[in-house]
Amino acid sequence: AATALGGMLFNTAYWPFSFLKLSSAGLGAQAFGARDGDELRAVLARGLLLAVAIGLVVLVLQAPLAALA
Repeated sequence: AATALGGMLFNTAYWPFSFLKLSSAGLGAQAFGARDGDELRAVLARGLLLAVAIGLVVLVLQAPLAALA
């Protein structure tokens, strides 16, 4: 039961961030298909910047989130 609860908490915490993968893949594929290297680099940069920002927020809030869980 504890393993199932831990897995559920993990999935609940990280599934909302899957939009990064899904949106970056679609936008990157469009830029690649259009052979637009500048836009492809911009998609990568925006995705990485957003991922780092969200990661830092989660890192800062890990103690309150762990207490909540």
